[in-house]
Amino acid sequence: TAASHNALSGQAVCSFQPYRRSAVPKDSETYLELTRQALAVTGPERFGAVEKTHDRILGSIKRASSMVENVNSRLRPYMEIKKHVSSQFYSLIQLYLNTKKYRRSRLELRVGRSPVEILTGKQWPELIELLEKRGFLAEQTAKEVA
Repeated sequence: TAASHNALSGQAVCSFQPYRRSAVPKDSETYLELTRQALAVTGPERFGAVEKTHDRILGSIKRASSMVENVNSRLRPYMEIKKHVSSQFYSLIQLYLNTKKYRRSRLELRVGRSPVEILTGKQWPELIELLEKRGFLAEQTAKEVA
């Protein structure tokens, strides 16, 4: 509306965080400030289209504790092995889980494909194959034989 547009014309703050705008009441000062920032970044002529796209994207995001529980249940066995887990170890687990092929799924197109293959559309080797290609397993085997 014209009244809200007049209230929104202000100085942009450098810490623009548009995702926070949907989490605050529309009649709050925080909402107005975040909208001012969005206007400053997008410009008034593109604001309406950007706002609709933003709201559509936020509406399509799945928010469920079951997703978090899935990740926790996949990490728990590794956490029980090691008392302290470094960020490098988390990265290794992430690589393993992203290259591990699904054996079963509700969606048939996922079966036999890894998350990275689904995302990129390209074939990816599993973690063990990646390590073999890079020579990591060959070095370990040579040390064990010697």
